[in-house]
Amino acid sequence: MRIVNSKTAKYPNLRHEEDRRQSFSTWPRALPSAHDFVSRGFFYTGNGDLVRCFCCGIGLKDFSDTDNPLMEHVKHSRNCPFLLEYFGSREEVQQYAQSISTQEPEEIRRQQRQRYNSIQGLNVNGYRARHERLRSLQARLDTFTNWPSHLAQRPYQLAAAGLYYTGVDDHCRCFACDGGLRKWEPGDDPWIEHCRWFPACPHAIETKGRDFIDLIQLSADQAADENASAPQEEMTTSMARMSIEETLVQRIADRYDSMLNGSMGFSKEEIKNAVLELVQQGNKAPNVEDIVTQIEIITERNTLLHEVRTSNNVEQTEDGLLVENTRLKRILMCCLCRKNQVNILFLPCTHHKVCLECSRDIQTCPMCKRTIKDKIRTYML
Repeated sequence: MRIVNSKTAKYPNLRHEEDRRQSFSTWPRALPSAHDFVSRGFFYTGNGDLVRCFCCGIGLKDFSDTDNPLMEHVKHSRNCPFLLEYFGSREEVQQYAQSISTQEPEEIRRQQRQRYNSIQGLNVNGYRARHERLRSLQARLDTFTNWPSHLAQRPYQLAAAGLYYTGVDDHCRCFACDGGLRKWEPGDDPWIEHCRWFPACPHAIETKGRDFIDLIQLSADQAADENASAPQEEMTTSMARMSIEETLVQRIADRYDSMLNGSMGFSKEEIKNAVLELVQQGNKAPNVEDIVTQIEIITERNTLLHEVRTSNNVEQTEDGLLVENTRLKRILMCCLCRKNQVNILFLPCTHHKVCLECSRDIQTCPMCKRTIKDKIRTYML
């Protein structure tokens, strides 16, 4: 039992753990559990899922199943006297706070995977989302007003995967679990990335099912094993990679500017965006043909985006539904033949952009150029 001097506590009558535990008799959630809150200094107010620290008085609410009460306490009130006593010193609190902000993505996924395993067999239906106001698809779509136009991931795809746009760079978050995703690459699939990094998300479990998430996690485990065995000197920080990438993109764009801008009539922005996507795909030395092809791909994608935006404004009559159906069919079309529906999932990269027929004779993923170790047949439900 931890007891903080009652003179420093906002709610001194709840300084004992047993008293706080009794306040959770009507706690409405299975996760996080009452025990998780009580041992971290919180008591239940009886209002929604609002809890407060008996010591500093900080109030927290709108929890998702994957939230960690101690982590949230430190994030929002690291100077709380209870936390100082809990950790033993201010330095320990600061170190924990620093570890939160610098957690490696793979460590976050590992923790999520543990949470996902712990809720096996539990029914996630009827969960309370972290951002209830964004539960509807249209509400999430409305947040993408200023979404960067050069990115391959389009608002409808992202919103359908439960994500909304924060308005900062390309940073999206899930309305249900509050998991954040950013630094999107051209071949990234929103649903796959969501299920890769946040498998315990109730919206993902409810929408995609555990079989799909298990498959994505298996692939992610394989990728993590590959990265762990790579030489340490090959690893670098995201910021360093970004700096190197930007310098490389600018140098390549400048090299071909006179040819593509002058004689072929492409704008500087078109050239740079095409080069950026090629570099992100792994092509560090694209030629003129590569750049022109990528410009055409981006142009086609922007045309599709225009159709999406137009179709969103079409009244939902029979004609409107026909337009929507046609658009969705194009999104699910094989990126190679443009005829068949995608029905092959590549491992370990998890890209899902090719049909069975086109996949037969290729050994590397056309999206990210990684070696294909396995091909999984998928079916449209």
